[in-house]
Amino acid sequence: MLLDESFVVDLMAGDEDAVAALEDIDWRDAAISELTVAQIREGLPEAKRAEFDAIVERLEVAPYDFPAGRTAVDEHKRLHGEDHPIDAVDAMIAGIAIEADEPVLTRTPSVFERTAADVRSY
Repeated sequence: MLLDESFVVDLMAGDEDAVAALEDIDWRDAAISELTVAQIREGLPEAKRAEFDAIVERLEVAPYDFPAGRTAVDEHKRLHGEDHPIDAVDAMIAGIAIEADEPVLTRTPSVFERTAADVRSY
């Protein structure tokens, strides 16, 4: 399970839906992408970084490697060609999920449903 930015941010905020979804997650199988780590850390106040880092330390950090990059570019080009543009970072996260054969857990499934990634919402 690849945890999207929305899930981790909601979890840190104590969102009821995210907390409930947490019960269905086996943390041993959960991952967060390098990109999501950067997205979240960039917007966090200094006081919240230790809490976030403690969450990340419990997870596998999924890399943005060559296979994920190749898949991300293919998805990005396909969706733009179909007049359904996707943000470059979201395409990269989809590429990571597709190559890892893991679903993306997100509050905003419409972002990833256009890709070949498996998507779970909460």
